[in-house]
Amino acid sequence: MRGTVKSYKTKHGKRWEVFYTCQKERVHKRGFESRDDAQSFLDEKTVEMSTGTYITKDKLRITVEEEYRELREGHSGGIHADSTLRREDAVWRNHVKPRWGHRKINAIRYSEVQAWVAELSKSQSPSSVEKAFTILNEIMNLAIKDHILPRGANPCSDIDLPKRRKAEAKAFTFDEVIRIAECAGEIDVKYRVLILVLGFCGLRWGEAIALTVDDVDLDHNQIHVTKSATQSGRTWDEKGTKTNRNRIVPMPEIVKSALASLIDGRLPGSRVFSGDGNYPYPVQQSIADRHDGWYKKSLIAAGAPLYPPKALRSTFATLALQASGDLKAVQKAMGHASAKMTTDVYATATPESFNRLRDSMDDGIDEANARAALTQRVDSTPPERANGLNG
Repeated sequence: MRGTVKSYKTKHGKRWEVFYTCQKERVHKRGFESRDDAQSFLDEKTVEMSTGTYITKDKLRITVEEEYRELREGHSGGIHADSTLRREDAVWRNHVKPRWGHRKINAIRYSEVQAWVAELSKSQSPSSVEKAFTILNEIMNLAIKDHILPRGANPCSDIDLPKRRKAEAKAFTFDEVIRIAECAGEIDVKYRVLILVLGFCGLRWGEAIALTVDDVDLDHNQIHVTKSATQSGRTWDEKGTKTNRNRIVPMPEIVKSALASLIDGRLPGSRVFSGDGNYPYPVQQSIADRHDGWYKKSLIAAGAPLYPPKALRSTFATLALQASGDLKAVQKAMGHASAKMTTDVYATATPESFNRLRDSMDDGIDEANARAALTQRVDSTPPERANGLNG
């Protein structure tokens, strides 16, 4: 940064002015009453430039909406799935743009953001508030990188968000999964197989419906999970898995048998699960009151709890942990980066597991009492008899 300090005369006496060029911006500042004041101003701007906190005048005029366009462009081109971008656009359009779109980024203050979050919380769920806030926060972080905001000046920092109530994971029993599958099979045989794959292999819905015949390894009782399909309105996207990591999932015999029958005679690249109606894939199901799809009908017919389809994934985690006790294997099958997510988010305790836990505790206590009683008998036995027992 180049700058000079010069004096000039006014009717009130001598004054000082500063000239400097920074990031192709030529700045002229007048009215300093002393050379020291002018030099201090120039030094301050020099420090701002060296520390990355200097903001040019043209960037002071940039609005939140203008920077959102930059953020959106950075998210497109394969960085995020189209379905994710559509959801992000909807949140921006409904919750962020009306309040912040026209505002200049440099004029937004922490207190305004906190008040907006509080107001939004009156009508929206904690998760919806968090999504809207996340977009604004990402815009502000990008503004810092683009030198629109000084470093450390994000007005979204340290904002208090509404607490999200942690929903307890829901899980079916072995018997319930089998009954649901049988009832689904009466509607369409592919639905029986889909339920078994979801409940006994732990695939995500999008991963299951994206399976092709060559993903099913009947020789080794394995499913290769390499892709996922997502629906947004009438549009579908097929991409890698949620974590962008392929994985191999073991198949129980009931799943292997069902899949073998379903894909018999099909070509390797064809889909395992044919689409519903004019859709290329089976349509995501719901248990909401206004829905009456095959999944909900199957739950009712099976006399099973009205849990959403994602409960089948937590069912797999719960039942697999109870059956094997191998947390690492279940984590890998679920495609989780950490075992903590497997246990904290997906695994749940069923009445049967509590009964087994109680029984195992009772067994351990009984064994301990038996050992204590034996020790007491040995300690109270006369020496000559004890020698005979030891002999």
